[in-house]
Amino acid sequence: MIYSLVICTVVYILLTLVLTGAVNYRNFEGVGDPLAFIFEKDNLNIGWMQFLVAIVAVVAMTSVLLVFQMGQPRIWMSMSRDGLLPPVFQKIHPKYKTPSFATIITGLVVGVPILFTDKTFVLDFTSIATLFAFVLVCGGVLLIPRREKTEGRFNMPFISSKIYFPLLKNLKLK
Repeated sequence: MIYSLVICTVVYILLTLVLTGAVNYRNFEGVGDPLAFIFEKDNLNIGWMQFLVAIVAVVAMTSVLLVFQMGQPRIWMSMSRDGLLPPVFQKIHPKYKTPSFATIITGLVVGVPILFTDKTFVLDFTSIATLFAFVLVCGGVLLIPRREKTEGRFNMPFISSKIYFPLLKNLKLK
């Protein structure tokens, strides 16, 4: 997982450097989709790449929304088991073995409001929701109580910032 994050970060930075150099940055003011904007006729004039970017954007946005749609019913099911929601949310479908009522409610809660919004709101809201979910997970990890080290199991090593921060501080990149 760490390797995939590193690879994605490197590819993102390289793509940003190349595409930022392709078009003057002043031309991006007020542009909603900068990646597609770069390949328009007035800039690089690569029509097939603009089409490919649009297709990939739709697939990426759909996958993010589907992941949220798949996770939310299970969260509500767990909350129901803890007594935070009514017991109907923990009802499991006999054939598909999924939380059926929670899935239907999630679809309605997400699907109906989207019918009345524009695509810019949906894109911005998806990005903010992803960021918020990561913040909640990171915050939750900080609140996990410490456990005693168990022999024969993986134990996360503790590395104090007193060791690596001074090294990073004194590291001079030229």
